Amino acid sequence: MAKNTYKTNSSKAKQKKRFRLPAVSFAFLEDKRFKLSVGLFLLFSSIYLTIAFFSYLFTGKADQSVVESIHQSNPIYTTEEAKNWLGLIGAVLSHYFIYKWFGIASFLFTPILFFIGTKIVFKKILLPIKRFIQFAGFSILWLSLLLGYFILVTKEVTALSFVSGGIGFELSSLLNSMMGWGTPLLLICILLVFSIYFFNITSFLPKPVVDIAGDTDQGIVI
Repeated sequence: MAKNTYKTNSSKAKQKKRFRLPAVSFAFLEDKRFKLSVGLFLLFSSIYLTIAFFSYLFTGKADQSVVESIHQSNPIYTTEEAKNWLGLIGAVLSHYFIYKWFGIASFLFTPILFFIGTKIVFKKILLPIKRFIQFAGFSILWLSLLLGYFILVTKEVTALSFVSGGIGFELSSLLNSMMGWGTPLLLICILLVFSIYFFNITSFLPKPVVDIAGDTDQGIVI
């Protein structure tokens, strides 16, 4: 007697085969040549931005119209008109970092890039990078807000608007509309709270002084 044979359904077998995305390898991230290239890029970027930012303090007003009309005019002609020491690219970067975003607090971006690049290239840690990034990040936002509020109160919008940047001025305007004269108190409170956590401050009172005999001089506490 012939045995019954069951044929496998080819369609069901095909369904079992799942579509798999091609494997993506990130091994290049561990390549020492890639790390060295990134470190050099960060170092040169920090130097480039520092020069561009300094140039903006003298040529930013002249380059503002050039940067804003870059999409309307001939790029070659625009490049020749840029007064920034590093040309059109320097004018555009400094315009956005300083005028559009964080004002003169943008100078704190450059040491972040420099310290990270130095660690990668030369294997040297000049400062604790994580803590410095925390300090610089807070300082950029807080200083931008403070300068924005100063410009808003003194009504020096046209002459000194670049020192706070667009973000600092707009946020300070929002805070001022919500809190009025309470805005500087809020800024001081934010600074104190950050200092408490960053510097691990547990008390603002002076520590008791212990003399040789072992007596404790508590001093005068008001």
